[in-house]
Amino acid sequence: MKLIILHGGYAVFVDDQDYDGLMLKTWYVHEKGRSIYAFRSVRKGSKSKGLYMHREILSPVPDGLEVDHINGRTFDNRRSNLRLVTHQQNLWNSIVSKGSSQFRGVHWHKKRARWTAQISHNDKTQYLGLFETEEAAALAYDAAAIRLRGEYARLNLLRIGTK
Repeated sequence: MKLIILHGGYAVFVDDQDYDGLMLKTWYVHEKGRSIYAFRSVRKGSKSKGLYMHREILSPVPDGLEVDHINGRTFDNRRSNLRLVTHQQNLWNSIVSKGSSQFRGVHWHKKRARWTAQISHNDKTQYLGLFETEEAAALAYDAAAIRLRGEYARLNLLRIGTK
């Protein structure tokens, strides 16, 4: 494993086998939503377009598929952390957004003064119940995520106890 330093001071992990080829190019930092990626400009005729490092490593990427960072860390571009997925699978593995809970699929129910858990799958939201603790609701979400999403599920379990 080696590090590539991007313009902007960020460092990206890559495999030894990819390092030399990637170092021949100039890489920059690109903010996309809440994530930050390594990217470079590619000229095609008179036009230029951006190319992300993780896509270049697994290229060619078939139409209709995306490259997912398994551990959610966009600066870990080792092949063991990259996989081809559908857009839906990529969303399942996205980082939790800020809300009333630190956990994915968990929210505070004001009227009942309990934590609630829910998960969406195939455009349907499944209610998982009310819970005394935030952690219990997170575990209920995890169980449903494993059942519905398998290896593409981003779990809360790893974050419990690491506050």
